[in-house]
Amino acid sequence: MNNNGTLSLPLRNELRGYTAQQVSPIAGPSSQQFTASFVFYALSRWWKLATLAGLLLAATGAAVIWYTFVPVYESKALINIAGTTPYIAYQQQQESPRFVQTQLELIRSPLMARRVLLQDDVANLPEVLRNPSPMEWLTKEVKVRSVGESELFTLSFQCTSAEACAIIANAYLDQYMNVQAELTKDQNHRTVELLERERTVRMKDLERLQKNLLVVARKVTGKDPTFLKNSDIVVEKNPLAALEDDLASAEVEREVMQARYAALQESIATSKFNVPASAVDRAISGSPEIQKLKSQIERLRALIHETELKAAVGREDEATATLRETLANAEKALQSLRSELAGTVSKDLQESIQYEQQGSLDKLSEEIASKKAMEQLLEKRLAKQRLQMQSLGDQSLELEFARNDLTRSELVFERIADRIAAMQTEMRAPNRINVLDRAMVPKEPIEKNPLKKIAALAGVSFLAPFLLCIVWERRARRLASTQQVNNELTLPVLAEIATLPTRGLVVGRESSNKYKRLLRTFEESIDQLRTSLTLPEHFQNIRVITVTSAVSGEGKTSLASQLAVSLTRTVASPVLLIDADMRRPDLQDLFDIPLGPGLAQVLDGEVSVRDAICTSWNEMLHILPAGVLTKSPHVLMTCERMTALLDSLKNDYRYIIIDAAPLLSASEAFVTAKVADGTLVCTMRDVSRAPQVQIVCDKLRQAGARPLGIVLNGIPNSDYTYYYGTYAYEGQP
Repeated sequence: MNNNGTLSLPLRNELRGYTAQQVSPIAGPSSQQFTASFVFYALSRWWKLATLAGLLLAATGAAVIWYTFVPVYESKALINIAGTTPYIAYQQQQESPRFVQTQLELIRSPLMARRVLLQDDVANLPEVLRNPSPMEWLTKEVKVRSVGESELFTLSFQCTSAEACAIIANAYLDQYMNVQAELTKDQNHRTVELLERERTVRMKDLERLQKNLLVVARKVTGKDPTFLKNSDIVVEKNPLAALEDDLASAEVEREVMQARYAALQESIATSKFNVPASAVDRAISGSPEIQKLKSQIERLRALIHETELKAAVGREDEATATLRETLANAEKALQSLRSELAGTVSKDLQESIQYEQQGSLDKLSEEIASKKAMEQLLEKRLAKQRLQMQSLGDQSLELEFARNDLTRSELVFERIADRIAAMQTEMRAPNRINVLDRAMVPKEPIEKNPLKKIAALAGVSFLAPFLLCIVWERRARRLASTQQVNNELTLPVLAEIATLPTRGLVVGRESSNKYKRLLRTFEESIDQLRTSLTLPEHFQNIRVITVTSAVSGEGKTSLASQLAVSLTRTVASPVLLIDADMRRPDLQDLFDIPLGPGLAQVLDGEVSVRDAICTSWNEMLHILPAGVLTKSPHVLMTCERMTALLDSLKNDYRYIIIDAAPLLSASEAFVTAKVADGTLVCTMRDVSRAPQVQIVCDKLRQAGARPLGIVLNGIPNSDYTYYYGTYAYEGQP
């Protein structure tokens, strides 16, 4: 820029507000939603950094997996769990729909893990000994999967040792089959024994009811029941037959359930599990008290050794003897504690297993209570019906009731006998659960190399930075286009400013012509802004214009200076450019003028405004620099002082352009916005953020300022010429 006011000559630092941020030559999305255009826009800004970060993350993750990879083996056993109970002659009437799922959960349960850990061949495995939580590890790694939609299931276990996974899988298989034997055949035998006892009790009840029937028959008819004829007693069809039959069925079901309950309760009470010494040692070693005593003993031994080396008389030293006595006491305490823990480990494990089995017992108890409630309800209904019938005064009913009681008791007795016969027969039926194939030691790991894991992790690691960039851009909500500004902000876009070009390092005719074309596009965009401010009728009374921004680095100083230069070419009177950003002034560097005296000294009353204005740079463009700030800008810049200053200058200048400080960083800028006739909010494409700019727009209105619109600068020249075209005049290259 030279003294004749043209824009073709470079300013110092190339008007650095524009060159500090070079933007990507691509149009921004119309809205900052997760649309295809927004994703493309976000990736276009960050793809280089995201690619580098993704490659580094992918390489790091791949290296970690490769060097930490340990082959894992899997051993499988094959079992068959029938959907229905096999039978010889008596098919079970009610099948539990959750039987198969219950068996699968039983295998995966901590109950099975505890039983497996009690086996010496499992407890002594290195994989188990070095695991801090072996039961949790077993429960996590054991898997039971169905083979297709069949009744076949695989019981598998995975670990880093081929032999260990086969041993553990077979231990699970054996313990599961043992549990099945305990829960079925053993309990069935005990249930039959208890039902036999109940049948004996029912036999005595039958004898009592037979005697009662004899007494009632003699009372009503004078004859024994065996000599009664059908004509002797006239009774209609028994209306209580259905209730009596239901009551008999409920009694039988309740008796069977009680027998099963007693058998299961006895099994839980009498079941004992031998805890191996290895399990006891493992439990003892993990005890904090044992660890503390062991550490104390080791320190004493080290201290004794050190004392013996230093003592002149060696082992006869008195201090050494004292330490040895302390060591002996500590070792005795350790042995005593080990003995105490050894006596409780087996009991604790047994109680834990019985606690889980108690759940099955409680469930059966609930079913018995339900049957008892049903039986009591039926008895009440039967008694009520009998009372109603007896109220009719028919004495023959008493005999009929006695006969019905005997019949029902005989029916219950017969059904219990039938149930005993059925259970004894079905105990010889095939097993519902059968082992088809035991687990074998696998020859090869399930995964020879971690290439699949590396590929998956590398893919996720590579894409993670790109996703992070997209989320970051969505959160930042940078202004990327005029349409986005109009959609998201309450102020319209007044003008778009092309990027100020810079000269290349290679000097030549072609590069010089290209620079001139780009510079002409930039000048044309500034002139478009000037036209938007000077031609509309509602802007005709505007003489003082404040140019500000939300934060620094958005090109407000360059915009204010270029707008002032453009105005000098269209008005007959001089234009004044004021640097009101007293905290970080820039105009003195752009126009190569002294910093002071300036606005700070004028507002403080040290100099007059005429002495502070610089008129030497151009006869049509006068500049009032910021000056040297010695006081708080809030003290110097008040509405009264700024209004008085501008009123004294309006007679000399057609336009006064004020380069104000960023509004969000320096609140004194609101004073310059309030005293001006209008305010331009400067934004930088792909830099300014929509939330910050909206705050500025709201605060300007709250302060009583008149925001004229938003200027979106930093538009790439290619985008600007694509939308607005070029129209060179004669003589231009």
